[in-house]
Amino acid sequence: MGIASYVGIDPDPEAIRFCEAMDPSGRGTYLQGFGEDLTRVPDRSCSFVMARVSVPYMDIGAFVREAHRVLEPGGQLWISYHTPRHVVHHLGQSLRARHVKDIVFRSYVLVNGAAFHLFGRQFRFPYNGRIESFQTRRALRRALVGAGFGDVEFQYDSRRDLASAMARRAR
Repeated sequence: MGIASYVGIDPDPEAIRFCEAMDPSGRGTYLQGFGEDLTRVPDRSCSFVMARVSVPYMDIGAFVREAHRVLEPGGQLWISYHTPRHVVHHLGQSLRARHVKDIVFRSYVLVNGAAFHLFGRQFRFPYNGRIESFQTRRALRRALVGAGFGDVEFQYDSRRDLASAMARRAR
């Protein structure tokens, strides 16, 4: 069974143009914006939401609440996420290169990831307003269940950490 229709969202207008050009079926709707803002997508209108690379750069709580809102009951959410080891790896590269701005930013990402893990909250970087963090299974499970998801599962596919969850009935 194929997917009847789908929605893609990306902040980069070039990515939107690319997706539109690569969609000969015409079943896709592509919106410019951020994943945590799905306000243009109607309630319970999707059976599947996937965030392949964007979760570490989002307000995760807002994103999972919006994903649950747009998913029909029983709909699936699939995401990939960054664990602490990913951020530590990049921080190590920045330290070896003595790239001070990146060291400061990667340190923020570590602290922000710890805040997400411990308290379920993330904070924007004061200098540029970006949000980035690492994610742990514990913090993701708490955010997903809190947004109304069930059947939360985690796996590693040799290249990335993945989580999936099923939308329960509308809250």
